[in-house]
Amino acid sequence: MYLFGTPMHAQIISKPIDPNDTTAQKRLRILNATYLSYTQTDTLPVQKLIGKVQMQQDSTLFFCDSAYFYETENKIEAFGRVRIEMSDSVFLYGDRLAYDGATRIAEVYNNILLTNQKSDLTTDRLTYYREEDYGYYSGGGELEDGENILTSAFGYYYPNQNEAFFKEEVVLTHPDYVLRTDTLGYRTDTKIAEFLTYTLIDSKDGLLETTSGIYDTEASQVDLFERPILRDSSYTMIADTIIYIDQENIGFAKGDLLIEQEDSSLQIRGNYGQFNRQTDESVVAQSPVAIQLFDEDTLYIFADTLAALKAQVITEEKIEIEPPLVDSIQSDTAQVDTVAGKALIDSLVGPAPFAPIEYDTSEIRLFRAYRSVQFFMTDMQGRCDSMVYFYDDSTIYLFGQPVIWSEQGQLTGDTIKIWMVDNQPDSMWIGNSGFLVSEEDTIGFNQVKGKEIRAKFKEGDLHYLHVIGNGESIYFVPDDSDTVNVSYQGMNKALAQEMFLYFQENELQRIVFKTKPEGSYAPIHEVIFKENKLDGMRWRIDEKPLKPDILAKEQPSVPVLQSFEIDPEDEG
Repeated sequence: MYLFGTPMHAQIISKPIDPNDTTAQKRLRILNATYLSYTQTDTLPVQKLIGKVQMQQDSTLFFCDSAYFYETENKIEAFGRVRIEMSDSVFLYGDRLAYDGATRIAEVYNNILLTNQKSDLTTDRLTYYREEDYGYYSGGGELEDGENILTSAFGYYYPNQNEAFFKEEVVLTHPDYVLRTDTLGYRTDTKIAEFLTYTLIDSKDGLLETTSGIYDTEASQVDLFERPILRDSSYTMIADTIIYIDQENIGFAKGDLLIEQEDSSLQIRGNYGQFNRQTDESVVAQSPVAIQLFDEDTLYIFADTLAALKAQVITEEKIEIEPPLVDSIQSDTAQVDTVAGKALIDSLVGPAPFAPIEYDTSEIRLFRAYRSVQFFMTDMQGRCDSMVYFYDDSTIYLFGQPVIWSEQGQLTGDTIKIWMVDNQPDSMWIGNSGFLVSEEDTIGFNQVKGKEIRAKFKEGDLHYLHVIGNGESIYFVPDDSDTVNVSYQGMNKALAQEMFLYFQENELQRIVFKTKPEGSYAPIHEVIFKENKLDGMRWRIDEKPLKPDILAKEQPSVPVLQSFEIDPEDEG
């Protein structure tokens, strides 16, 4: 050992501290050094420690290769393999340290590691506040926590409380996704991240946008608030709240929900929804409405529940048909079993279309409405208990006392199937007790019923009806000689196994019977004050849906995707 600048070997140089002396406990003291020398600066005396330096303040230990100890100021400057061991197994490493024992603030530089043995924070400049037990960096840092890696420009890490806060250019990288935001809170014990500003979560399944949310990275569950947006290749979803479980690919949406199909102009709205991103299926409830935009019209569908699903075609044969002489029935069978609602569709029985259609066994997409279904277009309105729409061939099935109104006509039956072409009805099949009713001025109703009714449309207007099996009709014959007033000659009533009814501008022009009919004619004065109804006839005009208040053009569109400036090499 050197006295007055002469080096001397030193071990346990400082005297032990009295545990009852609280003032002394705040003092730094030397536990070990290979060499010690004293020198005097312009204002302060300083002790220079070299080799295996070890110092202590209360329960905290300081290690380094060399140090300057300003004993009167209670400060140290440490160099080379700096290590600070704090309580609860918290360690701080670096190349250089400036520590103030009075304020208990440590400034650490270069190759810094702050760890609690579970999570590691690395940076090149760190301020550690021992009084509050947290570290702060402002030049960029990275926290590694198992599978999660968090980087940011600024950060606060509380290793004893298992908490971290990140600001500016925040990126959370996980093997399954990359999260980008400007403000993030994170707990290293539960691995839960909380974000309070615009956040983008990018995964192989799509994008999630939000301004407020919680991500449980361990459970792979994200809870998003304040109108988050989910985007993928099939659809875009926005709601007040979205909860998504990544491992199960299942999510829930609540409050003012909007789903927009990416490959069509279909919108689905409601207040509650479930969705499966693996199967691209979704179910919407609580006042749902589907809005299909066409070039010149809009289709609105209301029901208790709406679902966008997938089906596997089991059987469907190609058959050659020359309309209108159709006399065979073909079964269309499809089945779906989906997590989102566990919907089951089977035994969809209907006729062959009026033109050949060939199916394969691949999955097809469908849209289904459940219970209390209503739909509205300018030229067509309807009700039923259940509706199914197949996207691949634009066919619509109506079940459960379906009824369709078009102009003044009303169509009913046990089941109705509609083929759409260019967003207009092309053909229709009405099975099991089909019934067509139209109000004829004020004198009564024109009526047609049969076991099966097939219809053909032309440019959206009804062209003809083909009635098959137990056909019956009532038809009021207009008086063409009266060119001033609407008047009638009488009423025709006929029964036939098969008949055709031809229309022009939705007005009945003539009836052709394929088999010999049984009929009767009555002058108008004999029938005008009578009920004149076929068995089972019901005029349900009071159930006809009115034009909804919802206008698609007034609906807010999904916000444009915001962006972060991302280095291509940083893509996750």
